[in-house]
Amino acid sequence: MSSQFDRIFEIAEKNEIDPVCGMSVNPDQPSGGSHLHEGTIYYFCANSCRIKFSESPVYFLENFGKHGH
Repeated sequence: MSSQFDRIFEIAEKNEIDPVCGMSVNPDQPSGGSHLHEGTIYYFCANSCRIKFSESPVYFLENFGKHGH
């Protein structure tokens, strides 16, 4: 029997991290969409994060999740 906490951890393990702000993002329903960069798909919490990333992906990958909103 799975507890409520097991379900929460299962969901958290499936989530991705927005490389701009560091927020947890559900890859099945990313609020900010996704962006393909050098063969990797990145997921975003908001359109503003996706736009920032698309303008300078290398910068955000080198400083992963350090920028907040």
